[in-house]
Amino acid sequence: DAKAAEEAAHVAVVEKAAVEAAEKAAAEVKAAAEAAQTAQAAAEASKEAKAAEKAAKEEAMHTAALEKAAAEETKAAEQAAHDAKAAEEAAHVAVVEKAAVEAAEKAAAEVKAAAEAA
Repeated sequence: DAKAAEEAAHVAVVEKAAVEAAEKAAAEVKAAAEAAQTAQAAAEASKEAKAAEKAAKEEAMHTAALEKAAAEETKAAEQAAHDAKAAEEAAHVAVVEKAAVEAAEKAAAEVKAAAEAA
C-alpha cells in the first residue's frame, strides 16, 4: 500500500508538472499571438503614417503650384496695369497732338483770311 501511495504521489507530481507545462505553453502562445497583433497594428500604423506623409507632400506641392499661379497672375495683372497706363498716356498725347493740329489749322485759316482781306 505504501508503494501504491508513493506511485500515486509520483503520478500526481507528474500530472501537476504536465498541467504547469501546458499552462506555460498556453501563456507563451497567447503572448506570441499578442506580439503578432501588436506587430500587425504597428505595420498598419506605419502604413497610415506613410499615406498621411504622401498626402501632406501632395498638398504641399498643390499649395506651391497655387502660390506660383497666384504670383504669375499678380505679375500679369501688374503688367496689364502698366500697359493700361501707357495706353492712357498715349491716348492723352494723341488728344493733345490733335488739339495742336486743330489750333495750327485754325491759325493757318486765320492767316489766310487776313491775307485775303488785305
